Amino acid sequence: MDIANRVVDRVSAEIVVSPSNDPRSYRQNSDKLLNTGFTQKYTVADAINEVIEKVKSGELRDEESYYTVRTMKALGI
Repeated sequence: MDIANRVVDRVSAEIVVSPSNDPRSYRQNSDKLLNTGFTQKYTVADAINEVIEKVKSGELRDEESYYTVRTMKALGI
């Protein structure tokens, strides 16, 4: 929710949380990576800004083919 809230702080959007029976977790732990000496060049804020700019410029568009489930249904899969 932290990233979603950061996006809402920058653009007009509504966060909708709906129940799900999907047991997958997308949480990540970067300790092993950081222990190698890796340091990040970019932040989450940088990524949010980049996506916003690409949408505004038209370089990034909302296209039907970006929706996996919809595409699979359309293909009869």
